[in-house]
Amino acid sequence: MPTSRLETADVAVVGARCAGAATAMLLARAGHDVVVVDRASFPSDTLSTHAIARGGMVQLYRCDLLDDVLASGRRRSDGWSSSRAAIRSCER
Repeated sequence: MPTSRLETADVAVVGARCAGAATAMLLARAGHDVVVVDRASFPSDTLSTHAIARGGMVQLYRCDLLDDVLASGRRRSDGWSSSRAAIRSCER
């Protein structure tokens, strides 16, 4: 009988939204065999993370995703600015 991915993976991450997806990505980058499970199918109608606070921007930078997010063309909120230099200064 074939073995399931849940039985052979190093790590199973439950929940594939922001926290679960980021956790899975970081574990996979560290060399772990990761499987992500979620009860929802994607895309879903659940509203999630329509704003990113400064701490989230720092984490995107640490995950090497900030430039892609900023280049996506998404509108930034009025009165809020992101500075790559300011975000980089918060590293670890």
